[in-house]
Amino acid sequence: MFDQMETKERIDFREEKSIKKLLLQLLSLQELRELSLSFGEGKMARDATRKFMIERIAKAISDEDFLKNNSVVLSLLSKTGTIISCFWDWLGQLEKSDLKKISEEIGEKGLVTEDIPKSQILKQIMANIPLHELLKSKHLNALMKAKSVPKISAKILEKELRALETNISSFSNDVKFLLEEIAVVKKELADVSSVVQSLEKRVDIEKVPDIETFLQALYEEAISISEMTPESFRGVSQRLQKKLGVDERTLIFKGMELLLTHYLLTQVKLLPWKPSLDEFLRIAKEEFEKVKITGDQAEIPTLRERVSKRMSISDQLFDELLIEAWKKDYVKLDVGAPIGEYNVKYLTTEEGRKFFYVKLKKVII
Repeated sequence: MFDQMETKERIDFREEKSIKKLLLQLLSLQELRELSLSFGEGKMARDATRKFMIERIAKAISDEDFLKNNSVVLSLLSKTGTIISCFWDWLGQLEKSDLKKISEEIGEKGLVTEDIPKSQILKQIMANIPLHELLKSKHLNALMKAKSVPKISAKILEKELRALETNISSFSNDVKFLLEEIAVVKKELADVSSVVQSLEKRVDIEKVPDIETFLQALYEEAISISEMTPESFRGVSQRLQKKLGVDERTLIFKGMELLLTHYLLTQVKLLPWKPSLDEFLRIAKEEFEKVKITGDQAEIPTLRERVSKRMSISDQLFDELLIEAWKKDYVKLDVGAPIGEYNVKYLTTEEGRKFFYVKLKKVII
């Protein structure tokens, strides 16, 4: 198992004095290049060897900065876990008698008995004997040498693994802190998502029919009620929902929209404001076409009544706007009088001139 961990350019651990270099040995070439860039050491040459890169990074980066690099910490945690897992896999290949002898050498007599399955024995060893203590076993060292495991001694391996345990413990605390922070952020995001979903549900309205279909359904329902009584309202909402294919909330929202629109349009017309001359002439032309008589003329009293009602303006304001249009030569005014009528509301100018007929001289849009 450990033979597979050898590389083309393996560092002799017995010559290594720096834990940092040992940890760097676990990183891939790409990770070493990225680590160098992250600390501002510049880009490594394409043909740079692992040994060169490890030496350069170890000298350039302090131990403190090295251990504060989260990406390095997470990568080393993963790779160290793999190494330890390989060691336990290798230990699992030993005979039960070997495991018993190893545990007894460590001082854990009675930990391994013949009636316990080997898988359970391994679990007990892992739970009760620290890894660096386990490596003190002479029998274990003899077995490792017999299988041509390392070129390093158990003593050095023990020392380095102990250092790894210390660093892993430190890394573990950092990772634990990061996971706690991630959990807090995740919870906050979940809370925000919950609020957003709640708001979406509140304002979400199903697709409704066009306005004419909606009003037609309301009209048909209204004329089907012969007399408006409290009892006549029963079932109206359900029938409209079924007819329009909408839910109750959509029906209410659309109904409120129509009611508010109608109310605002009605109230705006009641406001005492003076429309522009262009708007007045546009409406006057439309109504003129409906009431004009022979000679393309219209009686001013008739036109006044229709335009004033449509635009919600007073008769006096109508006269002011029509006189303004006459002065600007948009319309022509003529005298006249109806036969057999009294109290005729003539159009009277400030000079006292009275007119009864009006004719549009220009096309007003």
